[in-house]
Amino acid sequence: MKRTVALLLVLVSLLCACTPAGPAADTTDAVTTEVPVTTRDPNAPDAAYPESEYIVLSKEDYYSKTAAGFLSQLVGTLSGFEFVTLAGGRCRVAMPDSWFVYCKGPYADPNPNKKHTDKHLLNSKTGIWEVWMDDDFSVDVFNQYMLADMYKSKKTVAQKYITDGWVKYDIYDMGGGQRSVGAYALTKNHNYLPQFAGNTEYGNWYSYCTEAYLGADTIGMNAAAMPETAAEMAGKFASVTGDRDNVMWAQMFAAMMSYAYFEDDIPTIIRKASAVFPEGSWPLKIVEDVFEFYEKYPDNWRTAYARFESRHFVSGDTRNTDTDINCGFVLLNLLYGKGDYMETCRIGSLAGYDCESTVGISLSVLGIMQGLESLPEDTNTLIWQDGKGVLTNLAEAGLDKGYWMIADALPDRIGIADVIENYQQNFESVLLEMGGAMDERYYYIPRQEMASYKAVKLADPGFESQKLDAYTVTGDVRPVKFGTTGFYAAQMKGESSLYTKVSGLEVGKTYSLTAFAFTGERSSLLMFARDVGGANATCVSIHRAVGTPKYEQQSTVKRTLVFTATASEMEIGFNYFGIGDERAVVDDLTLLRINEVPMGTAAIAEPAADNKYKGIVTVNVNSTTAKETYLKVRFGNTTGTIVDVTVSVNNRTYATAAFYKTYHIDTGMERADVVYIPVVLKEGENAVKLNMDSKTVTIYDVSFVNVENRWN
Repeated sequence: MKRTVALLLVLVSLLCACTPAGPAADTTDAVTTEVPVTTRDPNAPDAAYPESEYIVLSKEDYYSKTAAGFLSQLVGTLSGFEFVTLAGGRCRVAMPDSWFVYCKGPYADPNPNKKHTDKHLLNSKTGIWEVWMDDDFSVDVFNQYMLADMYKSKKTVAQKYITDGWVKYDIYDMGGGQRSVGAYALTKNHNYLPQFAGNTEYGNWYSYCTEAYLGADTIGMNAAAMPETAAEMAGKFASVTGDRDNVMWAQMFAAMMSYAYFEDDIPTIIRKASAVFPEGSWPLKIVEDVFEFYEKYPDNWRTAYARFESRHFVSGDTRNTDTDINCGFVLLNLLYGKGDYMETCRIGSLAGYDCESTVGISLSVLGIMQGLESLPEDTNTLIWQDGKGVLTNLAEAGLDKGYWMIADALPDRIGIADVIENYQQNFESVLLEMGGAMDERYYYIPRQEMASYKAVKLADPGFESQKLDAYTVTGDVRPVKFGTTGFYAAQMKGESSLYTKVSGLEVGKTYSLTAFAFTGERSSLLMFARDVGGANATCVSIHRAVGTPKYEQQSTVKRTLVFTATASEMEIGFNYFGIGDERAVVDDLTLLRINEVPMGTAAIAEPAADNKYKGIVTVNVNSTTAKETYLKVRFGNTTGTIVDVTVSVNNRTYATAAFYKTYHIDTGMERADVVYIPVVLKEGENAVKLNMDSKTVTIYDVSFVNVENRWN
């Protein structure tokens, strides 16, 4: 695309050449001493932003890299093979080389090897090739409109505005964004904030699906060279459609794209971005396995992919959208492509599973690294078309709208160049909010390093040993083949317990224990932390998801217990109170050191003596910030159902939070069931109202905090 690049760079240069005149000189009381006159070269970076503190990126380079990154998402959709299956439904891995034709895959051509509806059509009236919307990039496009709205109205990014955007733009999406049991339904019908809309517990049946990372990966282009910011933002945008490892993978891919603006070594980008995963976590094992197979078979990608897939294959109805395999393939594509764009596209398109998604992510990272010059000329001929390329935001007659992943409130046709301009304008907003600067030709980006979790090492946190040697058990507890992540979990029946000792805790410091679990409809499960022997115990309740999804593995809910370490060695685990043949399943424990930073004060205006509230509860908050912060509510909900709580801020309806069901019998443990409600307040005094309608909920205390769980 060299000719196209030249035209683009000329245009950018002309735009940048308009240097505004400086202020008129003040000649009053002029000093007669002669002073050497220095003139800054307008074509050179401003020396006031030293490279030791800032990454300097020209506007030309940003545009070239971002255009290549977004176009590469489209290339992936039009080149890759999706879900080519063998007898029995298992995905085929490593398809023949002869199947690959650049931008002429199953979604772009009548392909004899795999048939899909054509999403690459020539407009007979305009003579322009149009790419029809697909979930591999459509939410990325919609996100840019949402981001623009945020900065126009509030000058910051917040979860509430993501909820507003999904409803405002009337988004059709697949998986976790689905319109009846996914993000759209839960934002529109409940006004749920993203952390509730993307959550299995509150009704999202497909929170495990790929959409969380497909729709948030290119947020990294809005935070160019700011990987920590990229990961934080991507987490917010991904949480509207997912609540599992898929959200962390969205953060990793966004961080990789952010790194790609200034880092040109692929293994380094992968290693650095993998800091989004806690030490000992299952996703980090996927990264380690990727490097293991790449190093073992450096010249045989087919064998490496096949062995990797065999290690991580899980049978069941959700196997083709498996996060472990698909996200592992993204990284393998990059490693085996060795920086060659066409080779990365070929391998990724033929790899197997959700190829037209995974190769698009890989190519976006590579496109950002190398810019428009790296893209084959056919990219211009078939997609970009010298800046005249179009995305079609329409439903094809006779097909379900949802298949096309559209947004009814956006134009029927959207210029690809306009989308790239949106990315750039939103990047500038993020840059300025993060303390960066820009002039006529350059961006000055504050240097960032990826933060890491302070994880406490747990023995067998996912029960993958298929034993319980690291745990003390009472009653009927056994390992079972079942996994929210990995392959195994622990099953509990009757009245039983499962716990383990953890060491190295800092007394007086705060920790979060997270697990995925579920119970039967009538039974209860408590997750606890306590001193060795049982004193100073705190617990949270775990129940089954609302409207249990059709796949039992997806009925597990994510629960977090926040507690203060009372000793350097403590016990963490579960107590189960089972009824009949019902069971509980627990999996994937993570223990992190966190820090809750007060961002002001919060107090209930009219506290009840028994801590029980019905209808509207007013919380007075004195905030020290106008950025998104969390109202932390420690509560009990024994109504037997999830309570939707309408939140209003300063007498204006804000959004909806959800209080999950809690255990109703006194266990002798301190209740630590909490909900963190993200809100944007004004600095100073605010009134936040929580309306529980006719339901009675216990509220023990409230506070106003930010939660730090990763540090440099």
